[in-house]
Amino acid sequence: MTELWASLADWPLWPDVARGMAHLARAHRVGLPSNVDDALLARTRVASLPFVPDLVITSERVRQYKPNPSLYHAARTIAGRSFVHVAASARDVRGALEAGVDTIRLIRPGHDIDPAGPRPTRQVTGLGELTDYPAKGLMPDAVAAGHCGGHTQRELGPNSIG
Repeated sequence: MTELWASLADWPLWPDVARGMAHLARAHRVGLPSNVDDALLARTRVASLPFVPDLVITSERVRQYKPNPSLYHAARTIAGRSFVHVAASARDVRGALEAGVDTIRLIRPGHDIDPAGPRPTRQVTGLGELTDYPAKGLMPDAVAAGHCGGHTQRELGPNSIG
C-alpha cells in the first residue's frame, strides 16, 4: 500500500485531459467528483490541472464511494440541475445514470459499460469532442468529469480516481 501511495504523483492523466478540461472550463463550470479522500486527490496530477475546478467532491466529503448515488446527488445539489457527468469507468457511468444524472460516456481503453447497468445515450472518444456539444445545445452550464487519469496502465482497485 505504501508503494501505491508513493506512486500517485506519477499516475498519468489521459493525454486529452489537461487541454480538454481547460477548454471546457473557459465556457462551463467544471467539477471533479472523485472516489478518493482529499489528501489522496492532492497528490495526483489532477491537482495540477491548468485551471481551478469550480467544484471538487471527494468520497471523503460525502462519506460514500462511487457508484453510491450520494456522490452524484451532492454534485447535482452543488452544481445545479443543469449539469452533465462525463465518465469512463463502468461503476461511474452506472452510478451517475442510476442517480438520474445526465451522463456522457467517455470511451477509454480498458473501460467498458456494466452489461447489467443502464446505458448512456451519448458517448465520446475524447474530451475534445465535447467542444461541439454547446453548439448543438447538448451541453449544460456545468460539467463534472470523472476518471481523468490513465489508470489502465496499472491495477488500482476500488479507490481509483474517477
